[in-house]
Amino acid sequence: MLLAAAAVAAVNLYAVYTFNQATASLNANIAAASDDATDLQMLQIRQQQTDAQFEDAGAFGFLLLPQVRSDIEHNAAASSLLTERTIQEVELQHDGGDSADAAAVGVEDAGRGDDAKQGGGLTEEQRRQVEELLQANQPATSDQSATDDGQSADNGDGDEQTSTTKPW
Repeated sequence: MLLAAAAVAAVNLYAVYTFNQATASLNANIAAASDDATDLQMLQIRQQQTDAQFEDAGAFGFLLLPQVRSDIEHNAAASSLLTERTIQEVELQHDGGDSADAAAVGVEDAGRGDDAKQGGGLTEEQRRQVEELLQANQPATSDQSATDDGQSADNGDGDEQTSTTKPW
């Protein structure tokens, strides 16, 4: 019985660790998406890797605690939204039409509003939705920070963030 409980606890710890890494990656990708100078193809690749991290974190969903499972699902939905948006922007870039035509296609096909940035990024509405999802999960990620590997970096405003540097 104790061995089964330890296995479930280990699965939850792994899921929380992977979730924290994926959330940090998602936050970095959101920041990059709002920058017009970002290479959208690289952002798309990084975002697909982030989606895969969320999949890994939720792989044993039936063994996860309800709060952990819920947090993973919420951030995975935000990540999926950003991935879809990035794919649409990459497709718009590859269409090769003049910028006015590309903007018109973006409004019709991607559901972009008048407040969308030209050349990439999220609309204010999409950015607000993603931020709401992330804020809803903030208490869970800060409570679970004890499961991180201890690597952190000061981002200049007094908050510490987990490092997600990958060797590959």
